[in-house]
Amino acid sequence: MDWNDAQKSAIEGGGNSLVSASAGSGKTAVIVERVIRLLTGGEVEGLDSPVPITSVLLLSFNNSIAAEMKDKIHAALIARAGEADGALIREQIDNLPLADITTMHGFCKKLITERFDALGIDPAFTVADGDESLRLFSKAVAKVLEEAVVSGDVEAYALREFLGGEERLKEQIAHLHGFALSQKEGLAGLQGKWLAEY
Repeated sequence: MDWNDAQKSAIEGGGNSLVSASAGSGKTAVIVERVIRLLTGGEVEGLDSPVPITSVLLLSFNNSIAAEMKDKIHAALIARAGEADGALIREQIDNLPLADITTMHGFCKKLITERFDALGIDPAFTVADGDESLRLFSKAVAKVLEEAVVSGDVEAYALREFLGGEERLKEQIAHLHGFALSQKEGLAGLQGKWLAEY
């Protein structure tokens, strides 16, 4: 495949990589090619020997993309299994199910599961789904507003009245929270420059 300069740099550059590009730009193909080169000892700056697949950390925000990358890496390894270094490639294929090619949430869950004792977390923890997350968020907002009323927070009361009541205030808090999470700065950016843009 012919790679453009940016793609070639992402594939062959040394060190860790963070790939960010628009849809349809070839991100997955670039990532797969880089991983294959790492696994087979191909052209990557500073690479002296093949990297075991179990040493690769490949994260996505989307389950289907993570699964697609794993499938494409598997297919690319299978296609090279007949090469001179076939034993190495077969070992990489055998260890592929153990590789950390997953989502951010999946990897975090794995770390928590492996280190729950050091973190002081119940090993029977669960990951909240969308409905549970919304319920917990609503409960937290209600608690904060209740504490504001009890403490006599005049500004919170004025904001509630300005927006037309408590339900409207809750809606705006939820909307602002969603907006903040969609920004590069995240919740920390609420104090920053883009708050005025909201």
